[in-house]
Amino acid sequence: QYLRDRAIEALQAIGPGAKEAIPALLGVLEGGSSTSNAEKALAAIGHDAITPLIKAQNNKNADCRRLCTTALGLIAIDSKTKTADTSELIIPAITKMLTDSSLDVVRETCWALEKIGAPAKDSVPELIRAMSSKSEYIRQFSADALGGIGSSAKSAIPVLKQNLTDESVRRNARAAIKKIELSEVE
Repeated sequence: QYLRDRAIEALQAIGPGAKEAIPALLGVLEGGSSTSNAEKALAAIGHDAITPLIKAQNNKNADCRRLCTTALGLIAIDSKTKTADTSELIIPAITKMLTDSSLDVVRETCWALEKIGAPAKDSVPELIRAMSSKSEYIRQFSADALGGIGSSAKSAIPVLKQNLTDESVRRNARAAIKKIELSEVE
């Protein structure tokens, strides 16, 4: 494991030049290794890893789906890759994971959308739907993502206000409303 982890770190440092390693890195994720940082190496590879990561999001292993979503989020966040790939491929692929059966996958999905910010505006309708989840955690994560998206999520304000009466989500909903309203002013 030590050697594998050092090799993954080297591939991450190489970045796009390590595209030949994509199948091996995906194999690490598919094997359920959540401590290897293979997702970071795939994110460092960037564009060439997008399609394989999207395909791997269908894996039966929840850790694999979560880490693929993480990698896609990291690619979208990277300012060098804010291209059509972000809006046409990555954001839809991440957004579809909001309905995943694993809470960890949904948490990572919301984290990615929150960090992507305004470019994730097309995910707002799905995040609004997630605000009606039975899971208080999914409602919390969704509120955080809506706040991260900012003024493009202003259509979510009524749903966020409805959640102000829910003690478990109140803080997240209040923070999201504030972020959305403040970003409208800027």
